[in-house]
Amino acid sequence: MSEILRAEKIEKSFQLGGEKIDILNGVDFSLKYGEIIAILGPSGSGKSTLLHILGGLSRPTQGRVYLEGERLYEMTDAELSVRRGDRIGFLYQFHHLLPEFSALENVMMPALARGLGSDEARFKGEEVMASLGLGSRLGHKPGELSGGERQRVALGRALINDPVILFADEPTGNLDVRTAKVVEGLIWYICRKRKLTVVVVTHNDQIASAASKVYMLKGGALKFQSKKKK
Repeated sequence: MSEILRAEKIEKSFQLGGEKIDILNGVDFSLKYGEIIAILGPSGSGKSTLLHILGGLSRPTQGRVYLEGERLYEMTDAELSVRRGDRIGFLYQFHHLLPEFSALENVMMPALARGLGSDEARFKGEEVMASLGLGSRLGHKPGELSGGERQRVALGRALINDPVILFADEPTGNLDVRTAKVVEGLIWYICRKRKLTVVVVTHNDQIASAASKVYMLKGGALKFQSKKKK
């Protein structure tokens, strides 16, 4: 199994009122195609910051990130945007759907932004939504959907461009326990069916238990915690 992602000596710091705040301190990390990795850590430990750096959304203060052998942060912002659209999907705790557009239109947007024609984007969107059990919700706006349905629409939006890797940030953290379990199961089922590589950051041990490997981020350092037994 070959390597899809590598992070080397990642550091991230911020200036706050003249004081330097260190968030990440020399993080090394690698990921193979098809792996599902969970990153745990206390609130404020920098999990989301690390995810954004790995996904090409935030440049590190120091260090390198390689995606499929390419150094992400040697690219311009425009080049990074194209690479994210082509190869990376993102799923967040809050769905960030546009309320004035239908569920299908929300799912289609990344494909349209990538340059796909409207007919092809619509076809792909309908196909993705059907796979998520949303075939009867195409024309519904976000306000007409349940919380679990909205998060499934957000997942469809993350998947429409056929990414090779999905970054998920507390993907069920805003749902009730029962709905969260349903959505968690669907996320893992779809990702495994598509043979997607996944990095999920979470407080949720139940989500982490489905991952092939679990890491802990604490004090700015990332440490391997456990590997799922076969």
